[in-house]
Amino acid sequence: MEFERKPINKRRGRKAGSVLVFVLALVVLLSVLAMRLMEETIREMQHMSQFHRRDDLRIHAYSALEIAVGTLSEWKEVQRQLFASAQGWGNPIEYAEVEPPEGIQGEVRIEVENGKLPMEQLRKDPKLLASLFESMVDEENDSVGYDESLEFADALLDWEDADENHRLEGAESPDYYEDLEPPYFAPNRPITSFEEFKLIKGFGPDPEDPEEGGLFFDSNGNETANFGNFKKAVSLRSSQELNVNESSGFLRSFLCGENEFGLEDLDLFLSGEGHFGGEEGQGRYFESTSDPKLEALKGRGIKFGVECKAFRVKVTVTRGKSTFVLWALLEDPTGSPSPKSTTSLSTQAEEAKQRFETLKYPYRILALRENENFID
Repeated sequence: MEFERKPINKRRGRKAGSVLVFVLALVVLLSVLAMRLMEETIREMQHMSQFHRRDDLRIHAYSALEIAVGTLSEWKEVQRQLFASAQGWGNPIEYAEVEPPEGIQGEVRIEVENGKLPMEQLRKDPKLLASLFESMVDEENDSVGYDESLEFADALLDWEDADENHRLEGAESPDYYEDLEPPYFAPNRPITSFEEFKLIKGFGPDPEDPEEGGLFFDSNGNETANFGNFKKAVSLRSSQELNVNESSGFLRSFLCGENEFGLEDLDLFLSGEGHFGGEEGQGRYFESTSDPKLEALKGRGIKFGVECKAFRVKVTVTRGKSTFVLWALLEDPTGSPSPKSTTSLSTQAEEAKQRFETLKYPYRILALRENENFID
């Protein structure tokens, strides 16, 4: 028996091959789309989980703040007075010997806010304010002249005062700020943020000459060394008496004026160096204003002390890529009236502040911020 060989249909073979290629291409396309969808879903889940983790981290951040306050309170109870972080309370986590939960990393940083001059004090003494600007340098690194320092002082005070009558070298909205492009108004209230200086005449880039910088910001809008020194020397929030133990080198230099030998002795003593005895490099602090070395600071007529009365606390808690930052400004309520807050708090921060006040917290909370730059 013979079988009949049928001819192969090449057209059908090509058609079947095309269908197979199409199916494979469709499978690949669907796979790519599925992978892309999975990636987007994972990103969305990670994004949403950050908020849940952040709520969890918030608890750890406030716990760390409690540790910081407890450390300050304990040291004050034992020592009666807090003179400087060199006493041993500067690192509360290490002092309390607290280990964070597994996977959690935390950092607590305490700065003494009244290691700076209160802006309120400078505001009341325009000559002192002008003298502070006179101790700085201009863009050519030359000392700021007396006349120029008066211009800076007048411009700042005009920015804050309630009237529209400009001082001799100042600037007000009707005759200066409204003529700028774009125009704006002076707020006519005490300055609340260091960033405001960028808008004040003479401190930021010159709007009439873009290549000309100001005292605090250069022509590109970058902060100058003068601005860094000013922020370390002046507090916009605390009205507590200056504590020279925590003052910056620039501020001590300003207070000492031309008394270079007195300034050198102060710096050597506070840095733990020199010939004053004690452990080298450990840092020292004054416990009384009657110390002869402090005579060098009295030339400006500024009243100062040696006690820490206001603190700026920064708590940073992280887990993986999630981070929670808590800022708090604390003040010793002993002998000082409760100040009026000039900033609004978030609902959660306001609730936390009220709870602390109800619990008769050992320190008054002047400001509280969560996951944002601090108030100034």
